[in-house]
Formats: sequence, C-alpha cells, structure tokens
Amino acid sequence: MPDFSRDENIRVRSTRPEMPEIYSGPYPPGEALPETPVEGGADIAGRFVKQEHYNAFVKDGTVPFRRELTDQELLDALRPDLRERLRTPTDLAAHARAKFPDFVARLNWGIRTRAQTRPPGGEQRAYDTYFDAAGKLKSTYFAWGYGPQLDMHRWAAAYWATNDAKWARAVRDAFEPFYHVCRPPLNKPRRCGDSGAPWKTLVAGAFTPALVEAYAMVHDSPDWHDADHLNFLKAMLERGRFLRYTTTPPGPWLPYSPFGSGNWLLYQLQGLLAIAVHFPEFAESADWLDHATRSIGVHGDWVVMPDSGFDEYSLSYARQVAGQMAYCYGLFIENRLPLPPRFDRNLLRLHEMFLKIARPGGEGIPFGDTHRGGLGVTSECRWAALAFLDGRFKYFAGAAPDDFIDTGARLLHPEAPASAAARYRAMEPIRPSAQSHILPEPGWVVMRSGWENDATVIGLAYRGSDRVFHSGWEMLGLNLYAGGEPLLPKQLGFESYMLGFPEGFCRTPRQANQVLIEGADMDRVAGSLRNWFTSESLDYLDVDHRAWHAGSVRYLSRRRLLFIKPDWMLVVDDVEGPGDASLLWQALSDERVPKLDNGTVAVAGTTATATVVSATHQLTTDALPVPGYNKSVHRISATQTGALPLRFVTLIHIGPGGATPALRHTMREDNGTTVLEFAGREDQAHTVTIEPAAASDGRFLCWSGPSRDGKPRRFFASDGNPSAALQALLGSAGETPAWNGRALLLSSDGDGANSAPASQTVESLTPESVDAFAYHGRLEMTVVGIPARVVWQTPERAVHSVRYRETGKALWQRQLQPGLHQKAWVLLPDLTPGAEYELQVVSELESGRVLTSTCFRRTAPREWKP
Repeated sequence: MPDFSRDENIRVRSTRPEMPEIYSGPYPPGEALPETPVEGGADIAGRFVKQEHYNAFVKDGTVPFRRELTDQELLDALRPDLRERLRTPTDLAAHARAKFPDFVARLNWGIRTRAQTRPPGGEQRAYDTYFDAAGKLKSTYFAWGYGPQLDMHRWAAAYWATNDAKWARAVRDAFEPFYHVCRPPLNKPRRCGDSGAPWKTLVAGAFTPALVEAYAMVHDSPDWHDADHLNFLKAMLERGRFLRYTTTPPGPWLPYSPFGSGNWLLYQLQGLLAIAVHFPEFAESADWLDHATRSIGVHGDWVVMPDSGFDEYSLSYARQVAGQMAYCYGLFIENRLPLPPRFDRNLLRLHEMFLKIARPGGEGIPFGDTHRGGLGVTSECRWAALAFLDGRFKYFAGAAPDDFIDTGARLLHPEAPASAAARYRAMEPIRPSAQSHILPEPGWVVMRSGWENDATVIGLAYRGSDRVFHSGWEMLGLNLYAGGEPLLPKQLGFESYMLGFPEGFCRTPRQANQVLIEGADMDRVAGSLRNWFTSESLDYLDVDHRAWHAGSVRYLSRRRLLFIKPDWMLVVDDVEGPGDASLLWQALSDERVPKLDNGTVAVAGTTATATVVSATHQLTTDALPVPGYNKSVHRISATQTGALPLRFVTLIHIGPGGATPALRHTMREDNGTTVLEFAGREDQAHTVTIEPAAASDGRFLCWSGPSRDGKPRRFFASDGNPSAALQALLGSAGETPAWNGRALLLSSDGDGANSAPASQTVESLTPESVDAFAYHGRLEMTVVGIPARVVWQTPERAVHSVRYRETGKALWQRQLQPGLHQKAWVLLPDLTPGAEYELQVVSELESGRVLTSTCFRRTAPREWKP
C-alpha cells in the first residue's frame, strides 16, 4: 500500500489548482443588534464593548453583530421529520437531555467513558480564576479574548468524574454570558485575523469540539434548565453556519484566504464536523457534513506529503494536526460514516513520519518551531498502533492502559471491538529496520547509531520555506543527542518562536547550529539534497541552502556530514558567493556550560560528552541572553572574514559522560586535495580527503578507516560533477567499474553496504519518457525563479536523481530523491524562468543496476498559472 498511497498523493497534488471564488459560502441573513456610541466604547444591545475591541471588530467586518435566534427560529431550523415531532421548545429541550446516552470523550485526557473518567486536575484553580467564593462570575466581559471555553471542558470532565453539581453549574454559568455577549457577525466578514477576537476562525473552529464534549458530559445535569439547552443548540446552529461559510471554498489550493489555511482551516473543518455529527437535528447538518467531509479529505491530500512528510515544517504542528485528523477519523469510524477519499492512507502516512524522526524512547527531533509544546510521539504512535493494528507503531507506543485499548477499540473498530483489542494486546512491537531516515519533501534528516537509549542521534533540516512561518529558520541547523540527552540542540530548551535574531546577520535565529552570514536581510531558498547514503556503520549527507536578496541568489551555504557510527562526526561547511563575507559558525549547548581547553571544547552530559574541535579555526565560547527569559544559553563559535568561498571543517567526537578524550587531528594540502587525518586516544586513524575550498570542479569526499575485523573500509561520494582527483582515488582503490557516480561504501563488515558492488550503468531511460518540466505540486515554496518537477517511471523500485544545469554553465546540480520507488517525482526548486536546461535522469535500481538517460534539453516554464 505505501507506494500506491504515495502515487495517489502525487497524482492529486500534481493536479493544477482551479481557483474558486473566495466568498462563495452560504450565510443566512439575520437582523443586526443596535449599536450606540458611549464613553470608552460602544453599547451593543445593552452590552458594553471597549473602544479598542470595537475598532478591531470594525476592521475585520465582524460588526454589526446579529441578534440571537428565537426559540421559534431554532425549531424551524430542525429537519422536517423532527419538526413534526418536536413542536415546542419544551419538546426540543427534552430531546436534548436524552442525547449522548453512551458518549465517549476523547479530548485532552485520552479516550474514556464516564466510568473511566478521573478528575482532570486544575479544575479548582480554573474555577477560582472566573468565580468568586459564592460561585458568581467575577466578570462577564467576554466580548474579547477566548473566554473560559477550554476550562468549561475541564469542569465538565470534573462533573463526569465526581457527579458534583458545582462543575455542571460552572459550565452553565460560564457558557450563558459567553453565548449572549459573543454574537456572530451579521454579514460576511472581510477577514478574521485579530488574535483576541472571539470570532477569529481559528478560535471558533478549534474550541468547538471541546464545547461539544463539555455539553455532552453535563447535559444530563438537573441544573441545566430548558433555556440552557436551547441556548446551547442555538449556539451550535450559529457556529455551524459561520464555520460553513468561512471554510468555503473547500481545499487548500488558494493563493490567499481571509480565513486562514493549514491547521487553521483544519480546525474550522474539525469544528464543523463535530457539530454536523453530534447535532444532526438541524436541516443544514447534512450539508455541513458533506462539506466538512470533502474538505477534510482534500486537506489531507495537501498537508501530508508523498514521502510521509508534513507540509507545515514543524514536528510540534505535525503532532497537533495528527491529533486533529485522528479526531476526525474517529468521528467518521465511530458513526459509520464514509471516509473522504484517501483519508485513511494519508493519515497512516502522516503517522509513519513519526517512526522516521523519533529518537530512541519515543522522543522526536525539534524540527520547526516548538510553540506547540513537547516533542514526544508516544501518544501519536499509540493511537496509530490501535487504529491500524500496526506493530511498527507499538514499538514507540509505551504501555497502553486497558481503558485506552478497550474503549479505543470500541471507537476505532466498532464492527469487532473485542477482536481488535485482543489483536492489539497480542501484537508484537516491530523494531525499525533502518537506523537513519530522510524525508526529502520537508527536508528532515535523522541519523542514528542504533535504537538503544544511549545511541547517538543527529537531526538536521535543509529545506523549510520562507512562507511557512513554522519552519523555524533552522536550515542546515544541527541537533546532536547522545546518551538520551541533547548536547548540541537547536531548541534552546525554550518553547518560543524564533527568539533572538543575531543583529547584523541574515534571517536566521540564534537557536540554529549552522553558519550565519553577516549582511543584508536575506531569505532562504528551499534547499537541495545533493547526496544521501546510509548504512549500519556510516551515514553521509550533502545538502545546501541558498540565501537570496532582491530577487537573486547571493550566497550558497553548503553542509556535508559524515557520521562514522557511533562516535565520530565530520562537518564540512562551505559558503560560496561573490565578493567578501563575514561568517559565524556556531553550535549551541543550551544551558550546558562548554569547557574550552587549548582549542578543544567539551560539552558534558550525564552519560555522554561531545568533544568539538575545528581543523580550520580557533573555537571560542560565550553565553547569550535569551530575550523574554531570565536565562542565558551557551555557544561554541568561530568566525571568518574574507573572499568567498570560505570553509569550516569541524570534528565532533561522542564519548562517555565526564570524559574528554585527547583528540588528534592534522590537515594538509596534498596534490590538489585537502586531507584530514584524525583519531581519538585509542582509535585507529581515520582519513578524509576532500576537494580544496576554492575548487573549480566537482566536490567530493573520500573516507578510509578501520573496520571491526581490522580490514580497511572506504567510502566515496560525489556531487555529480566530474573530478579528476576523485577518479584517481577510485582508481587507486581498484573500484572504478563499480562506481555508480554518487556514493559507494566498500566494507567487509556486512553492515548492509556494498562489499563488492557490480553496478551496471545502462542508458535505457529515453528523454521522451521523462516529463520535464511538470507542475511542482505545492504553492508554498519560496524560490528564486520557478520550481518544477521531473517525473518518470522505472520497471522496479529505485533511488532517483536528476543532474541539471542551465545550458552553457559548467557545473551540474543534483537533486536526489531517496527511498525506493518506481515513480520518480523530483523537485527542482530554483530554475530560471524561460531558460533552457540540460538534464540527465538517473535511477539506481534495487537490483543493483543503474539506469540513465542521455543528456537532453528542456525549457523551464516562465510561470505556473491556475
């Protein structure tokens, strides 16, 4: 199923967008509430609104407010079959009390029935915030802000657990003024953006499922009177109509939407789905359900990438959206509603991403901003293990409580819950087959020395997007974990958006472990994956990012990582561009104080120590204040100023905690190459040969070192450009016929690498079989020029790549698509519009053969028009 699912997603995403009208949703007419200017604000139907808040409502177009529905209007909104039976408000209130006889809650504290619910904690503290000692609201000014919507859910859970009427009354007494004061807009608003507005679409959508659950948990309380039930039904009717309008048109293919996109749009659709499913009494609910179902399906096609990556470039937001999609999936399955097309496969692929970026023990890598909280992926994997009965997820799921298994099986497998629960309990966890993973679309890389808790783990992001705020600006930023601890993290340990831009440097935050370029305010372009190789003993990564200013590329920042498992990492940073530049290489150790001794820096954790040395520069350490916090973080850095290109070569050794090994290293120029030799106190020597920083031909890396049985190992990697020095090194190893042009590991260890490769290159891919240039399938790419895809098919699964260059240029670029797939769908992110390009496509088949095309020429598109 994975390749089928991937190909389906590519097909959908490759369809050129058709732009529907923005303002096309139905929004029933209403009657305006009277407004009167008063001192300090406005009086709206007898309720005061502060002037600053009223001004924001005017700006958004959310005033005038519409008056409340009458009981008769509520009755008239029911389905005709119910209208015949529910003739009076009393009938409708009695009907509402009888709803939700077997309700199962699923938000905030796990899947649970009433009998399984425990007091959530914090309910009294939240109560004291809003109510005085006599149980009276301290303030009913809910015209601004979000009000106690989430606290209502907490109080409702406390009522469910204790049957204490105090909590049911708290929900009622907080909801009533909130409903009366927070009136929906009369007309179609122009925008819904101000963060404090209660009818901001994110707020109206995101809080709806919690309100629905709160009502379901307290609706049987005798303290809820007929009028209270009717008001809640009116609120859901109003909110459903508003969300139906603001989620129109369905889908993400919009250049602009005044109502939000991404997780905002999904929150709105999730809220609309919750109302449609739980309140099918309304005549409009069938349309709401159809609209929400179709739109949630299209959203899944958009936000989940073909390789299981996530479109918003943040692990925290991936976890959030996975929870949103899982909530929707649960409503569909529990209520036996048809799933949107491809929704289950998209949801599975999204959760598969967590398997690829998890650290041992179920923690994730902090890709993107961390504003949405923790990095653990245990709860997501536990849900996926039960939903899909897949042992891969159970490996990271931890111990699941019986209540979760039994009640979750009832929701997710309603046809045979007992059988599903038994299968889950009997299912064996499946350990990941690969140590290291790469997600090429979001550009997330995780290198691991193993899956033990003390394994060394390296995370790096190379793509990101300037138009997706959650990218976190960490392009090429390094995250290093060892012994289960972060030693060189980009996160800084603080949950915040991009605090602390270095003054005078380009738009990159201090929390990224990378090279910063001093100068103009520049954007970063979607990065290139030039090379990737992984085995049990060695990983290699070659990626770059382009910094651009005033519409053209100004600098190219390139990072190569060689990870010799489990304890050595070589980092080669090259910055290319015109003229001179001032560069800052940095690695942050968060609140761990690095120890500098004669040019060697040690960052010690409890069980592991990272020792950092530079082969090219003098390292220094300092402490940086964190804006907004009374704390400092520590940094290792080096600087360099001069004519580009400039280079930093850094070695990092991982050893036991509290120990600083005596590292030995030398670097020299030798016959047109740069040779680095290094070793620890007891290590046998490693030798790495690379091209000089100012080389005019191809860049390459060759490594030789000891194997476990004492026989030498060798590794060769190229960026796809010819190199006489590389050919000489391959020739001296006697391996030129086996060279596939990209990467080769010669080893006798049996670690999954080619020990005696016999690759055969065949020119069997014809230019006519290659679709170039195809629509790129994404609107959020920030590019210099124009993005496009190169698409072709092979008879068996393969690793695909494209070598390309503008006609007349000397050097080739390579874009690699890792993973084994029959369909190649390779993104070229930075073509010159209308320029002619030379291309060659390459497919490294699973069987060992290498298929290539002859070089051919194609003209890049000038623009993509809908």
